[in-house]
Amino acid sequence: MSSERREQVIKAWVEGSYLHFKPDGTYEVSILGSEPETLYWQLSPNDTTLLVRKTQEEDPKEIEIELLTKKDLVIILPDTDGEYTRLYFKADGELEASDGSN
Repeated sequence: MSSERREQVIKAWVEGSYLHFKPDGTYEVSILGSEPETLYWQLSPNDTTLLVRKTQEEDPKEIEIELLTKKDLVIILPDTDGEYTRLYFKADGELEASDGSN
C-alpha cells in the first residue's frame, strides 16, 4: 500500500474516534463512533511508554511515547509489516495520523 493511501486509510479510521484519559487511571475510547469503552492506562516510570490494558488484571500492552506535553501526545504504533504509524493527539481532542514515512 502506498504511503499516501495508507495515510488516507488511517485518517478515515480516526475520523470520529477519540481517547479521553482520566486521572483515575482509566481512559475512554471510541473508534469510528462506536459505543465508548473504558480501559486502563498508566505511564512507565520514565514517561516514555504508555501501558494500556482492558482489565486491571491483564498484562499491559506497551505503546511508545514520542512526545508528551500538557497539550500534545504523540504515540508510535508498530504495524505487522515492520512499518509504524505515528498518532498525534491534541489536548482539545483533535487527532492527526501519519505513517512511518513522514
